[in-house]
Amino acid sequence: MIRNAAAALALPFRAAPLVAGGTLVLTVFAGAAPASGAWLTMLLVDELTSTAASPGRAAFLAVASALVGGVAIALLYLCGYLGEVVRQRVALTVESRLFRRIATLPGLRQIEDPAFHDRLRLAEEAAQEAPGTISQFTQELVRSVVLLASFTGALLVVWPPMTLLLLASVVTAVFARLATARREAATEEAWVATDRRRLFYRALLTDVRAAKEIRLFGLGELLHTRMVGSLAAVSGARLAAQRRGTVVQSALAVLGAVVAGAGTVVVALNVAAGRSSVGDLVLFLGAVAGVQTGLSGVVLQLGEAGRAVRLFGHYLDVIDTQDDLPAGTGTPAKAAAIELRDVWFRYSDDGPWVLRGVNLTIPAGAAVGLVGVNGAGKSTMVKLLCRFYDPQRGSITWDGVDLRELDVTMLRARIGVVFQEFMAYDLTAAENIGIGQAAELGNRARIVEAAETPASLRPWRHCRTGTTRCCPGPTRTRSERA
Repeated sequence: MIRNAAAALALPFRAAPLVAGGTLVLTVFAGAAPASGAWLTMLLVDELTSTAASPGRAAFLAVASALVGGVAIALLYLCGYLGEVVRQRVALTVESRLFRRIATLPGLRQIEDPAFHDRLRLAEEAAQEAPGTISQFTQELVRSVVLLASFTGALLVVWPPMTLLLLASVVTAVFARLATARREAATEEAWVATDRRRLFYRALLTDVRAAKEIRLFGLGELLHTRMVGSLAAVSGARLAAQRRGTVVQSALAVLGAVVAGAGTVVVALNVAAGRSSVGDLVLFLGAVAGVQTGLSGVVLQLGEAGRAVRLFGHYLDVIDTQDDLPAGTGTPAKAAAIELRDVWFRYSDDGPWVLRGVNLTIPAGAAVGLVGVNGAGKSTMVKLLCRFYDPQRGSITWDGVDLRELDVTMLRARIGVVFQEFMAYDLTAAENIGIGQAAELGNRARIVEAAETPASLRPWRHCRTGTTRCCPGPTRTRSERA
Protein backbone atom coordinates (compact mmCIF):
# COMPACT_ATOMS: atom_id res chain seq x y z
CA MET A 1 0.00 0.00 0.00
CA ILE A 2 2.89 2.39 0.74
CA ARG A 3 4.30 1.76 -2.73
CA ASN A 4 0.89 2.37 -4.30
CA ALA A 5 0.26 5.53 -2.30
CA ALA A 6 3.72 6.98 -3.02
CA ALA A 7 3.37 6.34 -6.76
CA ALA A 8 -0.15 7.77 -6.83
CA LEU A 9 0.76 10.92 -4.87
CA ALA A 10 3.74 11.54 -7.16
CA LEU A 11 1.58 11.42 -10.30
CA PRO A 12 0.25 15.01 -10.18
CA PHE A 13 3.77 16.41 -9.83
CA ARG A 14 5.00 14.27 -12.73
CA ALA A 15 2.09 15.07 -15.03
CA ALA A 16 1.73 18.80 -14.26
CA PRO A 17 4.46 19.93 -11.83
CA LEU A 18 3.86 23.69 -11.98
CA VAL A 19 0.07 23.50 -11.76
CA ALA A 20 0.21 20.88 -9.00
CA GLY A 21 2.68 22.95 -6.99
CA GLY A 22 0.60 26.12 -7.40
CA THR A 23 -2.54 24.26 -6.39
CA LEU A 24 -0.83 23.00 -3.25
CA VAL A 25 0.21 26.51 -2.20
CA LEU A 26 -3.24 27.98 -2.84
CA THR A 27 -4.83 25.06 -0.98
CA VAL A 28 -2.80 25.92 2.11
CA PHE A 29 -4.12 29.49 2.04
CA ALA A 30 -7.67 28.20 1.43
CA GLY A 31 -7.39 25.99 4.49
CA ALA A 32 -6.17 28.81 6.71
CA ALA A 33 -8.82 31.33 5.60
CA PRO A 34 -11.83 29.93 7.57
CA ALA A 35 -9.93 29.99 10.88
CA SER A 36 -8.79 33.56 10.20
CA GLY A 37 -12.39 34.53 9.47
CA ALA A 38 -13.61 32.90 12.66
CA TRP A 39 -10.95 34.70 14.70
CA LEU A 40 -11.91 38.06 13.19
CA THR A 41 -15.59 37.32 13.93
CA MET A 42 -14.74 36.59 17.56
CA LEU A 43 -12.90 39.91 17.84
CA LEU A 44 -15.86 41.70 16.22
CA VAL A 45 -18.37 40.15 18.65
CA ASP A 46 -16.16 41.00 21.64
CA GLU A 47 -15.79 44.56 20.35
CA LEU A 48 -19.55 44.98 19.91
CA THR A 49 -20.35 43.54 23.36
CA SER A 50 -17.73 45.54 25.25
CA THR A 51 -18.65 48.69 27.19
CA ALA A 52 -16.05 50.74 25.32
CA ALA A 53 -16.83 49.66 21.77
CA SER A 54 -15.14 51.64 18.99
CA PRO A 55 -17.23 52.12 15.82
CA GLY A 56 -14.09 52.46 13.71
CA ARG A 57 -12.54 49.27 15.06
CA ALA A 58 -15.84 47.40 14.70
CA ALA A 59 -16.17 48.54 11.07
CA PHE A 60 -12.60 47.50 10.31
CA LEU A 61 -13.14 44.02 11.82
CA ALA A 62 -16.43 43.61 9.92
CA VAL A 63 -14.81 44.51 6.58
CA ALA A 64 -11.78 42.33 7.26
CA SER A 65 -14.01 39.37 8.18
CA ALA A 66 -16.05 39.79 4.99
CA LEU A 67 -12.91 40.08 2.83
CA VAL A 68 -11.39 36.94 4.34
CA GLY A 69 -14.64 35.07 3.68
CA GLY A 70 -14.73 36.26 0.05
CA VAL A 71 -11.07 35.36 -0.51
CA ALA A 72 -11.68 31.90 0.98
CA ILE A 73 -14.54 31.22 -1.47
CA ALA A 74 -12.51 32.54 -4.43
CA LEU A 75 -9.56 30.34 -3.46
CA LEU A 76 -11.82 27.29 -3.30
CA TYR A 77 -13.10 27.93 -6.83
CA LEU A 78 -9.58 28.54 -8.15
CA CYS A 79 -8.22 25.43 -6.43
CA GLY A 80 -11.12 23.45 -7.86
CA TYR A 81 -10.29 24.54 -11.41
CA LEU A 82 -6.56 23.95 -11.04
CA GLY A 83 -7.29 20.58 -9.44
CA GLU A 84 -9.36 19.62 -12.46
CA VAL A 85 -6.48 20.61 -14.76
CA VAL A 86 -4.16 18.36 -12.77
CA ARG A 87 -6.67 15.49 -12.80
CA GLN A 88 -7.10 15.68 -16.57
CA ARG A 89 -3.36 15.65 -17.18
CA VAL A 90 -2.82 12.83 -14.73
CA ALA A 91 -5.61 10.79 -16.35
CA LEU A 92 -4.00 11.31 -19.77
CA THR A 93 -0.62 10.22 -18.45
CA VAL A 94 -1.95 7.14 -16.68
CA GLU A 95 -4.15 6.00 -19.57
CA SER A 96 -1.31 6.49 -22.05
CA ARG A 97 1.18 4.48 -19.97
CA LEU A 98 -1.25 1.63 -19.38
CA PHE A 99 -2.25 1.04 -22.98
CA ARG A 100 1.24 1.67 -24.32
CA ARG A 101 2.39 -1.21 -22.11
CA ILE A 102 -0.40 -3.43 -23.41
CA ALA A 103 0.40 -2.52 -27.01
CA THR A 104 4.11 -3.26 -26.60
CA LEU A 105 3.79 -6.72 -25.03
CA PRO A 106 5.64 -8.78 -27.65
CA GLY A 107 3.89 -12.13 -27.18
CA LEU A 108 0.38 -13.47 -26.66
CA ARG A 109 0.82 -15.42 -23.42
CA GLN A 110 -0.43 -12.64 -21.15
CA ILE A 111 -3.13 -11.47 -23.56
CA GLU A 112 -4.59 -14.99 -23.64
CA ASP A 113 -4.39 -15.44 -19.84
CA PRO A 114 -7.78 -14.87 -18.08
CA ALA A 115 -6.01 -13.97 -14.82
CA PHE A 116 -4.08 -11.22 -16.63
CA HIS A 117 -7.37 -9.92 -18.06
CA ASP A 118 -8.77 -9.71 -14.53
CA ARG A 119 -5.74 -7.64 -13.47
CA LEU A 120 -6.11 -5.57 -16.61
CA ARG A 121 -9.76 -4.92 -15.82
CA LEU A 122 -8.81 -3.65 -12.34
CA ALA A 123 -5.93 -1.66 -13.84
CA GLU A 124 -8.30 0.01 -16.32
CA GLU A 125 -10.68 0.90 -13.49
CA ALA A 126 -7.77 2.31 -11.48
CA ALA A 127 -6.51 4.27 -14.51
CA GLN A 128 -9.93 5.87 -14.97
CA GLU A 129 -10.78 6.56 -11.32
CA ALA A 130 -7.64 6.57 -9.19
CA PRO A 131 -5.85 9.65 -10.61
CA GLY A 132 -8.81 11.99 -10.12
CA THR A 133 -9.75 10.50 -6.76
CA ILE A 134 -6.23 10.61 -5.39
CA SER A 135 -5.53 14.14 -6.71
CA GLN A 136 -8.79 15.42 -5.23
CA PHE A 137 -8.11 13.66 -1.93
CA THR A 138 -4.59 15.11 -1.75
CA GLN A 139 -5.96 18.60 -2.30
CA GLU A 140 -8.75 18.08 0.25
CA LEU A 141 -6.30 16.56 2.74
CA VAL A 142 -3.93 19.53 2.59
CA ARG A 143 -6.78 22.01 2.96
CA SER A 144 -8.33 20.08 5.83
CA VAL A 145 -5.04 19.61 7.68
CA VAL A 146 -4.42 23.35 7.57
CA LEU A 147 -8.04 23.98 8.56
CA LEU A 148 -7.86 21.54 11.47
CA ALA A 149 -4.53 22.92 12.65
CA SER A 150 -5.86 26.49 12.56
CA PHE A 151 -9.05 25.69 14.47
CA THR A 152 -7.21 23.46 16.94
CA GLY A 153 -5.35 26.54 18.12
CA ALA A 154 -8.68 28.27 18.69
CA LEU A 155 -10.02 25.31 20.65
CA LEU A 156 -6.91 25.24 22.83
CA VAL A 157 -7.52 28.88 23.72
CA VAL A 158 -11.21 28.47 24.52
CA TRP A 159 -11.48 24.95 26.05
CA PRO A 160 -8.42 22.61 25.73
CA PRO A 161 -10.21 19.31 26.57
CA MET A 162 -12.30 19.75 23.42
CA THR A 163 -9.15 19.31 21.33
CA LEU A 164 -8.50 15.88 22.81
CA LEU A 165 -12.11 14.79 22.28
CA LEU A 166 -12.08 15.88 18.65
CA LEU A 167 -8.70 14.22 18.10
CA ALA A 168 -10.09 10.94 19.42
CA SER A 169 -13.09 11.17 17.11
CA VAL A 170 -10.80 11.96 14.15
CA VAL A 171 -8.58 8.93 14.75
CA THR A 172 -11.59 6.64 15.18
CA ALA A 173 -13.24 7.91 12.01
CA VAL A 174 -10.04 7.54 9.96
CA PHE A 175 -9.45 3.93 11.00
CA ALA A 176 -13.09 3.02 10.45
CA ARG A 177 -13.10 4.58 6.97
CA LEU A 178 -9.87 2.83 5.99
CA ALA A 179 -11.36 -0.50 7.07
CA THR A 180 -14.42 0.22 4.94
CA ALA A 181 -12.20 1.12 1.98
CA ARG A 182 -10.30 -2.17 2.32
CA ARG A 183 -13.57 -4.12 2.28
CA GLU A 184 -14.78 -2.25 -0.81
CA ALA A 185 -11.51 -2.83 -2.67
CA ALA A 186 -11.50 -6.51 -1.67
CA THR A 187 -15.05 -6.78 -3.03
CA GLU A 188 -13.94 -5.36 -6.40
CA GLU A 189 -11.03 -7.82 -6.54
CA ALA A 190 -13.20 -10.78 -5.57
CA TRP A 191 -15.90 -10.07 -8.16
CA VAL A 192 -13.80 -8.78 -11.06
CA ALA A 193 -14.07 -12.06 -12.99
CA THR A 194 -17.87 -12.02 -12.69
CA ASP A 195 -17.97 -8.42 -13.84
CA ARG A 196 -15.74 -9.28 -16.81
CA ARG A 197 -18.19 -11.99 -17.85
CA ARG A 198 -21.03 -9.47 -17.59
CA LEU A 199 -19.23 -7.18 -20.01
CA PHE A 200 -18.58 -10.13 -22.31
CA TYR A 201 -22.28 -11.07 -22.44
CA ARG A 202 -23.22 -7.42 -22.98
CA ALA A 203 -20.73 -7.08 -25.83
CA LEU A 204 -22.10 -10.22 -27.49
CA LEU A 205 -25.65 -8.88 -27.41
CA THR A 206 -24.57 -5.82 -29.39
CA ASP A 207 -21.89 -7.42 -31.60
CA VAL A 208 -22.94 -7.38 -35.25
CA ARG A 209 -20.73 -10.41 -35.93
CA ALA A 210 -22.64 -12.48 -33.37
CA ALA A 211 -26.08 -11.07 -34.16
CA LYS A 212 -26.95 -13.65 -36.85
CA GLU A 213 -26.20 -16.70 -34.71
CA ILE A 214 -27.82 -15.18 -31.62
CA ARG A 215 -31.06 -14.74 -33.54
CA LEU A 216 -30.84 -18.00 -35.45
CA PHE A 217 -30.22 -20.16 -32.38
CA GLY A 218 -32.34 -18.10 -29.97
CA LEU A 219 -29.41 -17.21 -27.71
CA GLY A 220 -30.64 -13.75 -26.78
CA GLU A 221 -32.53 -14.79 -23.64
CA LEU A 222 -29.63 -16.99 -22.46
CA LEU A 223 -27.06 -14.21 -22.81
CA HIS A 224 -29.42 -11.64 -21.30
CA THR A 225 -30.10 -13.86 -18.28
CA ARG A 226 -26.41 -14.46 -17.68
CA MET A 227 -25.58 -10.77 -18.08
CA VAL A 228 -28.29 -9.68 -15.62
CA GLY A 229 -27.37 -12.48 -13.19
CA SER A 230 -23.72 -11.39 -13.17
CA LEU A 231 -24.73 -7.76 -12.69
CA ALA A 232 -27.05 -8.66 -9.81
CA ALA A 233 -24.33 -10.67 -8.08
CA VAL A 234 -21.74 -7.89 -8.38
CA SER A 235 -24.23 -5.18 -7.35
CA GLY A 236 -25.31 -7.20 -4.30
CA ALA A 237 -21.72 -7.60 -3.14
CA ARG A 238 -20.98 -3.89 -3.61
CA LEU A 239 -24.12 -2.84 -1.76
CA ALA A 240 -23.30 -5.15 1.14
CA ALA A 241 -19.86 -3.56 1.52
CA GLN A 242 -21.33 -0.05 1.32
CA ARG A 243 -24.09 -0.94 3.81
CA ARG A 244 -21.54 -1.89 6.44
CA GLY A 245 -19.62 1.31 5.81
CA THR A 246 -22.77 3.44 6.08
CA VAL A 247 -23.64 1.97 9.49
CA VAL A 248 -20.14 2.68 10.83
CA GLN A 249 -20.03 6.24 9.46
CA SER A 250 -23.51 7.02 10.83
CA ALA A 251 -22.45 5.88 14.31
CA LEU A 252 -19.35 8.05 14.12
CA ALA A 253 -21.44 11.06 13.04
CA VAL A 254 -23.67 10.64 16.10
CA LEU A 255 -20.57 10.39 18.30
CA GLY A 256 -19.19 13.62 16.82
CA ALA A 257 -22.48 15.40 17.46
CA VAL A 258 -22.46 14.26 21.11
CA VAL A 259 -18.88 15.50 21.58
CA ALA A 260 -19.66 18.88 20.00
CA GLY A 261 -22.86 19.26 22.02
CA ALA A 262 -21.06 18.54 25.29
CA GLY A 263 -18.35 21.07 24.49
CA THR A 264 -20.91 23.73 23.56
CA VAL A 265 -22.73 23.26 26.87
CA VAL A 266 -19.49 23.67 28.84
CA VAL A 267 -18.45 26.86 27.00
CA ALA A 268 -21.99 28.30 27.25
CA LEU A 269 -21.97 27.74 31.03
CA ASN A 270 -18.57 29.47 31.24
CA VAL A 271 -20.01 32.48 29.36
CA ALA A 272 -23.00 32.57 31.72
CA ALA A 273 -20.65 32.45 34.71
CA GLY A 274 -18.49 35.25 33.30
CA ARG A 275 -15.40 33.06 32.83
CA SER A 276 -15.58 33.37 29.00
CA SER A 277 -16.78 36.03 26.60
CA VAL A 278 -19.53 35.81 24.02
CA GLY A 279 -16.77 36.04 21.38
CA ASP A 280 -15.20 32.91 22.88
CA LEU A 281 -18.47 31.05 22.36
CA VAL A 282 -18.70 32.30 18.75
CA LEU A 283 -15.11 31.25 18.10
CA PHE A 284 -15.73 27.87 19.72
CA LEU A 285 -18.84 27.20 17.64
CA GLY A 286 -16.99 28.24 14.46
CA ALA A 287 -14.04 26.04 15.37
CA VAL A 288 -16.22 22.99 16.06
CA ALA A 289 -18.12 23.49 12.81
CA GLY A 290 -14.87 23.98 10.89
CA VAL A 291 -13.22 20.92 12.42
CA GLN A 292 -16.26 18.73 11.74
CA THR A 293 -16.53 20.04 8.16
CA GLY A 294 -12.87 19.38 7.50
CA LEU A 295 -13.08 16.00 9.18
CA SER A 296 -16.14 14.89 7.24
CA GLY A 297 -14.55 15.96 3.93
CA VAL A 298 -11.36 14.03 4.61
CA VAL A 299 -13.10 10.94 5.98
CA LEU A 300 -15.56 10.75 3.09
CA GLN A 301 -12.78 11.01 0.52
CA LEU A 302 -10.46 8.83 2.55
CA GLY A 303 -12.54 5.77 1.74
CA GLU A 304 -12.52 6.48 -1.99
CA ALA A 305 -8.82 7.29 -1.89
CA GLY A 306 -8.00 4.14 0.09
CA ARG A 307 -9.92 2.01 -2.38
CA ALA A 308 -8.27 3.82 -5.31
CA VAL A 309 -4.78 3.37 -3.86
CA ARG A 310 -5.33 -0.35 -3.38
CA LEU A 311 -6.65 -0.80 -6.92
CA PHE A 312 -3.82 1.38 -8.19
CA GLY A 313 -1.52 -1.48 -7.28
CA HIS A 314 -3.01 -3.49 -10.14
CA TYR A 315 -2.22 -0.62 -12.51
CA LEU A 316 1.40 -0.59 -11.32
CA ASP A 317 1.56 -4.39 -11.69
CA VAL A 318 0.42 -4.19 -15.32
CA ILE A 319 2.84 -1.34 -16.05
CA ASP A 320 5.67 -3.41 -14.53
CA THR A 321 4.68 -6.58 -16.40
CA GLN A 322 7.77 -8.22 -17.81
CA ASP A 323 7.93 -9.11 -21.49
CA ASP A 324 6.97 -12.75 -22.02
CA LEU A 325 9.53 -13.05 -24.83
CA PRO A 326 13.23 -12.16 -24.51
CA ALA A 327 14.32 -9.44 -26.89
CA GLY A 328 16.45 -10.32 -29.91
CA THR A 329 18.79 -7.99 -31.74
CA GLY A 330 19.60 -9.76 -35.00
CA THR A 331 18.41 -8.66 -38.44
CA PRO A 332 16.43 -11.35 -40.33
CA ALA A 333 17.46 -12.20 -43.88
CA LYS A 334 15.10 -11.16 -46.66
CA ALA A 335 14.98 -14.59 -48.31
CA ALA A 336 15.08 -17.32 -45.71
CA ALA A 337 14.83 -21.06 -45.32
CA ILE A 338 12.79 -21.92 -42.23
CA GLU A 339 13.59 -24.98 -40.16
CA LEU A 340 11.86 -26.45 -37.11
CA ARG A 341 14.17 -28.70 -35.10
CA ASP A 342 12.60 -31.04 -32.53
CA VAL A 343 9.97 -28.42 -31.58
CA TRP A 344 7.79 -29.10 -28.54
CA PHE A 345 5.13 -26.62 -27.48
CA ARG A 346 2.14 -26.29 -25.17
CA TYR A 347 0.17 -23.21 -24.16
CA SER A 348 0.48 -23.70 -20.40
CA ASP A 349 2.86 -25.55 -18.14
CA ASP A 350 0.20 -28.04 -17.10
CA GLY A 351 -1.57 -28.28 -20.48
CA PRO A 352 -1.31 -30.95 -23.17
CA TRP A 353 1.47 -30.84 -25.74
CA VAL A 354 0.21 -29.35 -28.99
CA LEU A 355 3.45 -30.02 -30.88
CA ARG A 356 5.72 -32.97 -30.05
CA GLY A 357 9.18 -33.16 -31.55
CA VAL A 358 8.25 -31.51 -34.88
CA ASN A 359 10.94 -31.36 -37.55
CA LEU A 360 10.19 -29.41 -40.72
CA THR A 361 12.15 -27.55 -43.36
CA ILE A 362 10.61 -24.92 -45.64
CA PRO A 363 13.14 -23.95 -48.33
CA ALA A 364 13.38 -20.33 -49.38
CA GLY A 365 10.97 -19.62 -52.23
CA ALA A 366 9.02 -22.85 -51.74
CA ALA A 367 5.28 -23.29 -51.23
CA VAL A 368 4.47 -25.90 -48.57
CA GLY A 369 1.04 -27.18 -47.60
CA LEU A 370 0.30 -28.65 -44.17
CA VAL A 371 -2.85 -30.74 -43.78
CA GLY A 372 -4.28 -32.01 -40.52
CA VAL A 373 -7.36 -32.34 -38.36
CA ASN A 374 -8.51 -29.52 -36.10
CA GLY A 375 -6.15 -29.18 -33.16
CA ALA A 376 -3.24 -30.86 -34.92
CA GLY A 377 -1.11 -27.74 -34.43
CA LYS A 378 -1.15 -26.08 -37.86
CA SER A 379 -2.10 -22.62 -36.57
CA THR A 380 0.18 -23.08 -33.58
CA MET A 381 3.12 -23.52 -35.93
CA VAL A 382 2.24 -20.25 -37.65
CA LYS A 383 2.07 -18.49 -34.26
CA LEU A 384 5.51 -19.85 -33.42
CA LEU A 385 6.84 -18.65 -36.80
CA CYS A 386 5.49 -15.18 -35.98
CA ARG A 387 7.16 -15.56 -32.57
CA PHE A 388 4.04 -14.92 -30.56
CA TYR A 389 5.42 -17.72 -28.36
CA ASP A 390 8.72 -19.54 -27.98
CA PRO A 391 8.79 -23.36 -28.01
CA GLN A 392 9.51 -25.05 -24.68
CA ARG A 393 11.97 -27.37 -26.41
CA GLY A 394 13.80 -27.31 -29.70
CA SER A 395 14.32 -24.33 -31.96
CA ILE A 396 12.99 -22.56 -35.04
CA THR A 397 15.59 -21.01 -37.34
CA TRP A 398 15.33 -18.33 -40.00
CA ASP A 399 18.14 -18.71 -42.51
CA GLY A 400 20.00 -20.72 -39.87
CA VAL A 401 19.50 -18.16 -37.06
CA ASP A 402 17.29 -18.98 -34.06
CA LEU A 403 14.18 -16.77 -34.05
CA ARG A 404 14.94 -15.87 -30.43
CA GLU A 405 18.09 -14.10 -31.58
CA LEU A 406 16.28 -11.91 -34.12
CA ASP A 407 14.67 -8.55 -33.47
CA VAL A 408 10.99 -9.47 -33.15
CA THR A 409 9.71 -6.28 -34.79
CA MET A 410 11.99 -6.71 -37.81
CA LEU A 411 11.09 -10.40 -38.03
CA ARG A 412 7.37 -9.68 -38.17
CA ALA A 413 7.97 -7.05 -40.84
CA ARG A 414 9.15 -9.96 -43.06
CA ILE A 415 5.97 -12.02 -42.46
CA GLY A 416 2.40 -11.70 -43.71
CA VAL A 417 -0.40 -13.87 -42.32
CA VAL A 418 -4.13 -14.30 -42.82
CA PHE A 419 -5.34 -15.99 -39.65
CA GLN A 420 -8.41 -18.16 -39.22
CA GLU A 421 -9.69 -15.54 -36.75
CA PHE A 422 -8.94 -12.65 -39.09
CA MET A 423 -9.72 -9.14 -37.96
CA ALA A 424 -11.93 -6.64 -39.77
CA TYR A 425 -11.13 -3.27 -38.22
CA ASP A 426 -13.81 -0.62 -37.72
CA LEU A 427 -11.83 1.73 -39.92
CA THR A 428 -12.23 3.07 -43.44
CA ALA A 429 -11.70 0.78 -46.44
CA ALA A 430 -8.46 2.58 -47.27
CA GLU A 431 -7.18 2.14 -43.71
CA ASN A 432 -8.09 -1.56 -43.72
CA ILE A 433 -6.01 -1.98 -46.88
CA GLY A 434 -3.02 0.00 -45.66
CA ILE A 435 -2.99 -1.04 -42.02
CA GLY A 436 -0.48 -3.80 -42.76
CA GLN A 437 2.15 -1.07 -42.94
CA ALA A 438 0.97 1.66 -40.59
CA ALA A 439 3.80 4.05 -41.52
CA GLU A 440 2.36 4.26 -45.06
CA LEU A 441 -1.27 4.93 -44.10
CA GLY A 442 -0.95 8.45 -45.43
CA ASN A 443 0.30 7.25 -48.84
CA ARG A 444 -2.98 7.17 -50.73
CA ALA A 445 -1.34 6.22 -54.05
CA ARG A 446 0.14 3.01 -52.62
CA ILE A 447 -3.18 2.05 -51.04
CA VAL A 448 -5.03 2.54 -54.34
CA GLU A 449 -2.34 0.60 -56.20
CA ALA A 450 -2.58 -2.28 -53.72
CA ALA A 451 -6.37 -2.35 -54.01
CA GLU A 452 -6.25 -2.49 -57.82
CA THR A 453 -3.41 -5.02 -58.17
CA PRO A 454 -4.65 -8.58 -58.92
CA ALA A 455 -3.71 -11.08 -56.25
CA SER A 456 -1.76 -13.20 -58.76
CA LEU A 457 0.64 -10.30 -59.38
CA ARG A 458 1.34 -9.46 -55.76
CA PRO A 459 5.02 -10.08 -54.95
CA TRP A 460 4.86 -12.75 -52.27
CA ARG A 461 4.70 -16.49 -51.89
CA HIS A 462 2.65 -18.22 -49.25
CA CYS A 463 2.37 -21.53 -47.48
CA ARG A 464 -1.07 -22.85 -46.62
CA THR A 465 -1.61 -24.49 -43.23
CA GLY A 466 -5.20 -25.65 -43.10
CA THR A 467 -7.12 -22.38 -43.37
CA THR A 468 -4.19 -20.28 -42.15
CA ARG A 469 -1.71 -18.93 -44.66
CA CYS A 470 1.69 -17.50 -43.88
CA CYS A 471 4.02 -15.82 -46.30
CA PRO A 472 7.68 -15.33 -45.37
CA GLY A 473 8.67 -12.45 -47.57
CA PRO A 474 8.13 -8.72 -48.03
CA THR A 475 4.78 -7.42 -46.81
CA ARG A 476 3.65 -4.08 -48.21
CA THR A 477 0.01 -3.55 -47.38
CA ARG A 478 -2.68 -5.50 -45.64
CA SER A 479 -4.42 -6.23 -48.93
CA GLU A 480 -1.30 -8.08 -50.08
CA ARG A 481 -1.75 -10.46 -47.17
CA ALA A 482 -5.24 -11.44 -48.23
